[in-house]
Amino acid sequence: MTMIAHNLQRTNVIRKNKNILVIRDEMSSEVYCWQEVCATCGARLMVVDFPRNQEETEEEPCWTKEILDRIRMDGTTIGVVCVPQVHWSDGSLIDLELVSAKCAEYDIKLVVDGTQSVGIHPFSVREIPCDALAVSVHKWLLGPVGMSLVYINPKWHTEWMPLDQHERSRVAFQDDVFDAMPSAMTEEGYPSEFVDGAARCDGGGKKNPVLMPMTEEALKIVNGLNLEDARDVVKRITDQIEWSSRPLGFSVRPGPRASHIIGLRPGTPKLKALLTPDKMVSIVKTLREKGVYIVARSGAFRIAPYLNTSFEDVDRLITCLAEECIEAVEK
Repeated sequence: MTMIAHNLQRTNVIRKNKNILVIRDEMSSEVYCWQEVCATCGARLMVVDFPRNQEETEEEPCWTKEILDRIRMDGTTIGVVCVPQVHWSDGSLIDLELVSAKCAEYDIKLVVDGTQSVGIHPFSVREIPCDALAVSVHKWLLGPVGMSLVYINPKWHTEWMPLDQHERSRVAFQDDVFDAMPSAMTEEGYPSEFVDGAARCDGGGKKNPVLMPMTEEALKIVNGLNLEDARDVVKRITDQIEWSSRPLGFSVRPGPRASHIIGLRPGTPKLKALLTPDKMVSIVKTLREKGVYIVARSGAFRIAPYLNTSFEDVDRLITCLAEECIEAVEK
């Protein structure tokens, strides 16, 4: 994401009065890179707040509507929209087809963080045109920690620069003969021509002989999934989590939600009083010791089941939450 941000600043897409639109409490690694470029070029972050119920309508709160409304209002001062497909804290779903179309209408560049959805929720750059898509493979792409994949729109292939300068992205060094030549370096240095395509932006160094094969095998597994069937499986689990947690006083943020992530928020006064951030983190640690893995994110317990999660696992989760929150559970 940092490479994307640097290139959009370098190509003058981001500048004073051409700002970056993000959403509230999005994963920090998606935001820090924009903070850096804002500090150096005079642009600023524009933050879309959490959707709220509209008293004058019966519409459910919706991230998509909030983003589209902000673009309509401030579109001439927005250079980049950087959003995920789902909010990392609770799985709230953003309709990126609509966002992409609105960005095109205002000539705004669209950057997508797909880490929380690509691999389990459908995504196609043909249906959702964007300038860049970044995905850490360790989530729904089933890959190892330490690897990321990036799609760069072909229109940028001759302009964007890698984050680090190295020989593996240069045409001359694709042939071992060049390394064998004496005096290959001139007074201007080494040949600067890049390889074709997005590979010019690849990281330097030798390809990791462990992580690369692991990533390749993981992608084969993901590509072999029927995503519609997979989403049906995890939706049954997240629906059961929602229903089973209601008697404990938990609620789920209203509005569209992806099937694979759910965020349980305290919904009663007693539970809200009990579940301070410190208490939530303590409960997460206690549940981990019992073999139940959830995290606390932005005021919610984030739960992300996969295809091997069972209804018995849901029962264990609810039992553990009940034990930890018993003093706040209303009889």
